Amino acid sequence: MHEQLGKCTFQISPGAFFQVNTPGAEMLYKLVVDKVREVSPNPEDTLLFDVCCGTGTIGLTCMKEGAVGSVIGVDISAPAIEDAIVNAKLNGFGPSEDGKQKTRFIAARAEQVLHQEIIKAKKTNPNQKFVAVVDPAREGLHADVVRALRANERIGRIVYVSCNPTATLVRDAGLLCGPPTKRYSGEAFRVVSSSPVDMFPLTNHCEMVMTFDRLSVNVGTETESKTEDATQTEVKKQEATVKTVDATQTEVKKGEGMAEVEVADVPVTEAKAEAS
Repeated sequence: MHEQLGKCTFQISPGAFFQVNTPGAEMLYKLVVDKVREVSPNPEDTLLFDVCCGTGTIGLTCMKEGAVGSVIGVDISAPAIEDAIVNAKLNGFGPSEDGKQKTRFIAARAEQVLHQEIIKAKKTNPNQKFVAVVDPAREGLHADVVRALRANERIGRIVYVSCNPTATLVRDAGLLCGPPTKRYSGEAFRVVSSSPVDMFPLTNHCEMVMTFDRLSVNVGTETESKTEDATQTEVKKQEATVKTVDATQTEVKKGEGMAEVEVADVPVTEAKAEAS
């Protein structure tokens, strides 16, 4: 069968996982896309590792929305990966005429191939930014996947989509954010945001989108700087408006009497100096 989700069309085989609440999935993926888009002002230079990718929904949605330039997806389910390869072509991300591929999907255990795939990607494009999206089953991430994500410090952000936020997400967050050890090397992450998404209303279940950044990485700094500049500009506009109102009031009082003028007509600069 085929399903329309956002701007993408997906082929789904009987053995493949797919979100059954399409409107909820669209909201969930929008959160993921927004967090992935923050990684770089130039998405074409960003590679997304889509771990537990299923039929390729998250990676291909990020591609369609222009949040990343390329995707490597890994999933243990061979039928799901077969669908992901078809879905890449369906949505315009199959092999180009020159043989180059922006998407690649691998049927394997993530703990067996993720580390090697990261090493290959480093050699292919040394300046490329890496971001990882993980969407594991209720059992959470395998310990070797956590080790690979921590050890490869080119991955500055992880977006974790969890269907078991009160158990395995808590466990994996502790491993990602804890101090370096022999088993879990590499700089630790910190939690920068968490957003619940109610995929199954009127039940006790809830999905969680949690974003982790390296302690030394400030994703979105440029955006924050622009926001701060805009705020400072607005403050200056308000100060100018206040000065204009004060000047107008002073002129009115000049016409009412000299005594009032002497009180009201105080230069702004002198008043600030006295306050200082």
